[in-house]
Amino acid sequence: MTHFAHTKLNVIDLPLLETFYSNVFGFNAVARTQINEGEYALDEVILALPNLGAAQCQLHLVHYHHRPVPTPGEAVIGFMVEDIVTSVARVEAANGKTMLAPFAVPEHGLHIAFVQDPEGHTIELLQHLSAAAPQ
Repeated sequence: MTHFAHTKLNVIDLPLLETFYSNVFGFNAVARTQINEGEYALDEVILALPNLGAAQCQLHLVHYHHRPVPTPGEAVIGFMVEDIVTSVARVEAANGKTMLAPFAVPEHGLHIAFVQDPEGHTIELLQHLSAAAPQ
């Protein structure tokens, strides 16, 4: 294996979640796919962080036209952030929810928080303890 390529998140409202992940975490759309026929008809947007190069892990948001969306909670997406308190506030401002406010986990050297996007998908936010402490 050369690297982890991407995570696909099945969503209901593709434009809503593209806006959420772009505004809250700084992702940019780098590609779009549309398949209009058959059981696997879909709309997909591929998101990536700017300036991280081609080998970075991408987030794919996929809306299948004829398939049910799994119940949120089927996976947890984790993001390392510079400022966990600001990130939680941005999630809430973008109609997401805080599940568990930031807390320290000294044995792992991290602050951790759990939030949800507007459709209820769980996101784990992580910040190194060496960064400024949450207030």
